[in-house]
Amino acid sequence: MIPEDRREVILSILKEKGYCSVEALASKVYVSVPTIRRDLSHLHKEGLIKRVHGGASYFQGAPQMLPFDLRKKAMSKEKIKIGETAARLLNDHDTLFLDSSSTCLCLAKAIDSHLKLNVLTNSFLIAQILAEYPEVTVEIVGGIYQPTNLSTYGHEAESNIAKRYAKYCFVTVNSVDQDYGFSNITETDIGVKRAFAQHAEKVIMLVDSSKLYRKNYFKVFDFHEIDILITDKALDEPLLEVCRLNNIHVMIAQ
Repeated sequence: MIPEDRREVILSILKEKGYCSVEALASKVYVSVPTIRRDLSHLHKEGLIKRVHGGASYFQGAPQMLPFDLRKKAMSKEKIKIGETAARLLNDHDTLFLDSSSTCLCLAKAIDSHLKLNVLTNSFLIAQILAEYPEVTVEIVGGIYQPTNLSTYGHEAESNIAKRYAKYCFVTVNSVDQDYGFSNITETDIGVKRAFAQHAEKVIMLVDSSKLYRKNYFKVFDFHEIDILITDKALDEPLLEVCRLNNIHVMIAQ
């Protein structure tokens, strides 16, 4: 797990529990105690947590750098390439669903502003970018506001999505494993991702190579639910074979 993803997991654990010891965090994140201590020091300097004896607590009061900002910095060059590759699939009058990931944000920035598109997203950042494109009609999904991701989620969001149908659904996950499928660190927006996928003609998975050959607690998709997978490095043979068996078209961003 890359440091940015690991720190996001740590933040999620501390936010849920309030306090956690260094040893418990190391066990939950599957890294060494020294690694956890370095991560806690980094998060403490950013004002996100409070270091206490033997562990750390979630810091509620201070201005915070959003975890989304951490993700946006991770694998940024690879995500830009993936976004550019995905954007080349689009044509005039296409309808799109975009989730609130940093990779879909890269896709939004790569879209030809002259294309006539209808886009539904649960990301305020993506909506803000696409609203500047004169030929793009963008809608934001209603629902519960998630400040850590500048997005919406929940039953109302899923109901809102069910009233639309798109040619392409672009989504991401935290991990891809050849046996377990596609999974996430948290379950908050899984319902939104699945609603997008269930109401789209083609489901396109955007994952940078740091997310390959890993699995997390919350299952999001099985392989048979994905039509296209776009990543930045060639897959190893076992994972590639699983994609072949499930008729997933694999694209490598250049």
